[in-house]
Amino acid sequence: MLDKTYLRRRKLNIMKKIVFILAGILFSSGLFANIIRLNNNAGVLGTYLTAQAAHNAASAGDTIHVETSVFSYGNVTCTKPLVWIGNGYFQDGTKASYLDYISMNAGSGGSVLLGLYCADVSVQTSNISIQRASLCNLAFYASTVGQCSNFNITQSFVRCATTVSGTSSCSGFNFTNTIFYGMFTLPSSFTNIVYAQNYFHSFNGGSAATATNNIFREYSGVIALYASTVYNNLFVGSQTNSFYVGLNGNLYSNTSVTSTANTVFVSNVTTSTDNWVNVKLGGPAYNNGLGGTHIGPIGGSNYYRLGGIPPVPSFTQFQIQGVPVNTLPVIISTKSNN
Repeated sequence: MLDKTYLRRRKLNIMKKIVFILAGILFSSGLFANIIRLNNNAGVLGTYLTAQAAHNAASAGDTIHVETSVFSYGNVTCTKPLVWIGNGYFQDGTKASYLDYISMNAGSGGSVLLGLYCADVSVQTSNISIQRASLCNLAFYASTVGQCSNFNITQSFVRCATTVSGTSSCSGFNFTNTIFYGMFTLPSSFTNIVYAQNYFHSFNGGSAATATNNIFREYSGVIALYASTVYNNLFVGSQTNSFYVGLNGNLYSNTSVTSTANTVFVSNVTTSTDNWVNVKLGGPAYNNGLGGTHIGPIGGSNYYRLGGIPPVPSFTQFQIQGVPVNTLPVIISTKSNN
């Protein structure tokens, strides 16, 4: 009979090898980057407790995993290019990968925010990307403090407002497959803007290069995009938006998306969940987008993912067998979240 101590050591050695193999599979694209864990739950060792501490310990190009917690990880001023990965939002009523305030300052260009739940994000430098994140306020700086050109946000949920500080010229903005529930306003000094497959609950202005397959709910009057290319958008509210409706596949519906008369989405629009973002079968947004896709965030190939699950693999099963057999004594299952 094999010695029990030997079996335990053998199992431990096998598990160590498996962990190294999995790490290589999941993070092979960042061979020379470090993975830094951010976790302020009691009893978790080897992690950083605040976002600023994790940032300060990281080197350019590192990835910070923002693990779920009932507590916020506080504020962070970013001065280096990093990848921040959280667990999404609307996943658990008591836990989230939550930060209060993120300021993307000079030096942080090239940073990516994935799956985070943030109160405020301040963009004071160029080349920042946000994907599958929930933000309360998204602020752009266009002044001597910082420039926010070449900004991208996709598959995200901006809950409250979009604000701008300064009037300097900035260029290159891509807003795609995102829910903008709060007031959305951009100045005329911002140019080369692309709106594609978004929902704007209170669109108050913002010139564009192209506006395609968006849902615009009126705020206070007829929406003016000042765009050269406006195709297959849906304008919702009491104003007919005669600038565009009837041309290039643009549609109008006088439905109320916050009442039982809603004919656009499967349920009433709210900030407490995102399940309503799916469009109603036969409704004005269903298959009426350019290319035959749905109008709004759920349409297109880069469609909005419910809950903001980040596009990285996740484990669905990790089981250690009690007695070693001819194969490895572990069962592992994963799924793709692309």
